[in-house]
Amino acid sequence: MIYSSVLSYPLLSVFLLYLLLHRYAPIGIMFLVAGKIVEMEDVGMLFASLGKYIACCIIGHAIHGFLVLPAIYFIITRKNPYIFLWGIFTALATAFGTSSR
Repeated sequence: MIYSSVLSYPLLSVFLLYLLLHRYAPIGIMFLVAGKIVEMEDVGMLFASLGKYIACCIIGHAIHGFLVLPAIYFIITRKNPYIFLWGIFTALATAFGTSSR
């Protein structure tokens, strides 16, 4: 029992440092990004490029999720993947709808 209490203090201090870093890192990153945005001359071009990037990611994820993965499922099981996806749709909707955050 003595060893566990002696070892718990360094672990607790490391954990507290991690919590502090985890809590305040997003604020620091936000200010770093805000500083770069303020330095930019054409902010509209930044947001246009960002919008194109987001659209590209959404299209890529849609192709992957609705074409590539179902094709792999069909090749392996020889069953219709969309029937399987429709069967788990209510579970996914419940999971996304009742997020705890």
